[in-house]
Amino acid sequence: MKLKILVEADENGQLYIHFVRDDLFGTPATRTEEVYAGVYFDFDAEGRLVGIDITDLPALLGIDRADPVTFDRLIGVKEAAELLGVAKPNFLRDFASKPDFPAPAAELASGRIWYLSDVLDFIRRNRAAPPEGSLGDLVAQYVKLKGPERVAQELQTEVATVEYLAHDHRLADRVREADLTRLYGLSTEAAGHLLRQIRLIKKLKEPPGGGSDEAGRRDGEAQDPRDPTGQT
Repeated sequence: MKLKILVEADENGQLYIHFVRDDLFGTPATRTEEVYAGVYFDFDAEGRLVGIDITDLPALLGIDRADPVTFDRLIGVKEAAELLGVAKPNFLRDFASKPDFPAPAAELASGRIWYLSDVLDFIRRNRAAPPEGSLGDLVAQYVKLKGPERVAQELQTEVATVEYLAHDHRLADRVREADLTRLYGLSTEAAGHLLRQIRLIKKLKEPPGGGSDEAGRRDGEAQDPRDPTGQT
């Protein structure tokens, strides 16, 4: 069993913390208890904690509501190299050591760490978009259409992971549900949901009379090996 802790926030100061188990994808809350003024615990039918709702975070922290609050996460050399599609030694030589690459958030005994948002901003500025029609292109379109916050909620993951998905060069290649689970920590259900959604986008973009993958398989046609979404 793997537990993920996801955080959502809005501009009104409301914060929600999800506790997501991979064997209980999308488990709904059936009972809520107020444990402190403006702080609520959500439980499922079995009495397990599934979320914490803070209705006014600035008030609880005693900070000005106008102060900006951002949510990010830290990544190390391995994750940064994977985002850029290079080996760790190449990342350290060709990116981390260059003056235009973001400065690390900290330098620990175990190595340097960066804010994920800084690395993603660097990729957006310096990397071409994924090839048109590739899985990466379709994911980026899906995120642009629905918004990263909503996609993160659907996939029960962090907004940072959704941004990661929309920019990772590996999605230019053929990817299966198992790959999405392994690379991004998505549950099997979330990975399947994502692939179904981007297949729908792909189908909507097909020219009239172009047919669909499903129709082609019914007619006995071979699956195009270049189709990045035809295999799950």
